[in-house]
Amino acid sequence: MEKFKQGLNQFWVGAVFGVCLALSLVLIPLALVMSTVNDVLKVQEVSTLVSQVTQMVEKTQNKLANTKQKFAAFSFKELDKTALINVITAVQDYQLQSHTLLDDKQKQALSVQLQARLKQELAQHTLSEEQRELAINLYKRFIATEAELEQTSL
Repeated sequence: MEKFKQGLNQFWVGAVFGVCLALSLVLIPLALVMSTVNDVLKVQEVSTLVSQVTQMVEKTQNKLANTKQKFAAFSFKELDKTALINVITAVQDYQLQSHTLLDDKQKQALSVQLQARLKQELAQHTLSEEQRELAINLYKRFIATEAELEQTSL
């Protein structure tokens, strides 16, 4: 009977050891495969994010290049400081007042009104006709750029 108990204990020890060995032989490779799959999925997510960020940067660079091209025709060296200050003030007035208006026609009327006021202010200074035209064109360009930015943000 003693030998039977000893044999039974050895059987259970062997059975538990065998089950543990079998589980480890199955679970370790399974864990390695799952880890590799997880790494591949993370690499794909990072790749997707990098491509999206790259597209956003390219769009921003294109917009900046377009803006530079639009303003390349203007030479600020040829524009008087007071005329430039008047243009900036008119653009700021347009920005402040256009946020309260809802209609595009009202914004257009405001732009025309501020442009007329700018022409009057520029007429009071001793500026050449080229400087006055440059200031008016600069005002128009700022307003057009503002309108484009509003449309792209919607």
